[in-house]
Amino acid sequence: MTIFDTDKYKNAELKTYQSVSALCDATGLDKKLVKLAKKRNTVGFNNNQSVNWKLLRPAFEEMYNDLVEISTDDIAYWKKEIAKKDVSLKELQIRKLEKDMLEPEEVKNLIVELATKQSVVLKRVFLELPPKLAGKSEQEIKLTLDKSLEDIFTVLQGKIDRWK
Repeated sequence: MTIFDTDKYKNAELKTYQSVSALCDATGLDKKLVKLAKKRNTVGFNNNQSVNWKLLRPAFEEMYNDLVEISTDDIAYWKKEIAKKDVSLKELQIRKLEKDMLEPEEVKNLIVELATKQSVVLKRVFLELPPKLAGKSEQEIKLTLDKSLEDIFTVLQGKIDRWK
């Protein structure tokens, strides 16, 4: 059964409707198909948005199969476009994840470099501290240790910041 076999279609008045929507409501036609017919400059469409159904009906019935095919092709086209956009989006997400990811070799090198710097700083601090602390008061020892720890953390923080 096609749209042409429905009572709504058969009983629609052959008159001028004020809009495509009014015509579709009266006839049961798919608005998308009627708009496709309008784009083809089919007889029956007036400049003031009204539609003369008496003029349009024979032409519409003649081109109906073509309109359905175009509509179907249009859906297939947009499905392809959406699929392309999905692929592009996935590629962007992958590139973002790859950008955020660290290579294992890079992480290993950073850890080795950090451990080396840490070892050098700690050895230096422990060699320098005893002479600096000799004969100092408890308050002076505390200030000297705080300064040494601050130096150590500054070096370590500089290396850690490279990972961000």
